[in-house]
Amino acid sequence: VRRLDPSATADFISRPCDFAFIISSDGESTQTITSPLFAPKLDVTTWTGLQFKDTLTKESVPKCEARLAEFQRGQKEVRPVELNHRATDQQAELPVRYTYHSGAVDGFTLLLGSDLRPVAEMQQQLVEAQIALENDYEARREHEIRLRVLRDSYDGATGFITLETGAIGSCNSATEMRLGRPRNELIDAAFASELEGA
Repeated sequence: VRRLDPSATADFISRPCDFAFIISSDGESTQTITSPLFAPKLDVTTWTGLQFKDTLTKESVPKCEARLAEFQRGQKEVRPVELNHRATDQQAELPVRYTYHSGAVDGFTLLLGSDLRPVAEMQQQLVEAQIALENDYEARREHEIRLRVLRDSYDGATGFITLETGAIGSCNSATEMRLGRPRNELIDAAFASELEGA
């Protein structure tokens, strides 16, 4: 953008994203920009002059190179790619979603990145919630099995009553014989009504 000074251009580019990298045709990061709105502050200017792939984790390098090759071959609608930057003394591992854009000068490529840490944190919270639900379900299932074994192993009439409704939740065969009705008719029936005629 010839009519804008370099600082204004950098500010304009960085506002729709969290990071912007200008990559040369041989993969060098010639310019790095962080959005002024990005928090917490992260200094990526130290990556200027490095091979962009050298800032990535081992697993992310092949994905980055494959997508960059597609873009440089002129393939239309190159899909965004999720890459992880290596942890450093200043920051933990950084997941970023990048889109590729033509620099239109000497084969340069503009990479616009969005920080994926909020998404990763949300996914982790969902996983933890799912694990907690599964653990709770297993605990309840184990409790119900123990109660069922206790109910069926007792010779006397035994049943479990739902406190909120007073309905029969489960019973053993001795209860069927005592009340004179099969179990499938007793389940969900009001316990008090079964005793009215007794």
